[in-house]
Amino acid sequence: MAKTIKQLADELGVSKQTSHYQIKSLPVNKKDQEIVCLHDTLAQTQKLLNQSQQLQLIAEKKLMNF
Repeated sequence: MAKTIKQLADELGVSKQTSHYQIKSLPVNKKDQEIVCLHDTLAQTQKLLNQSQQLQLIAEKKLMNF
């Protein structure tokens, strides 16, 4: 069963806008307009979000020590 953007966002712990942006950037099969490699892209998105959160924590620590 296909998931809604809201369901994907909730599963990844991100906003609907973030999910929508990432889904729009997925490659599409021109013949039948199906999204390909969704699982890999979601995993990559989660990895990028984790890295972003880690960078944010590092920046916050540096600001606290400033």
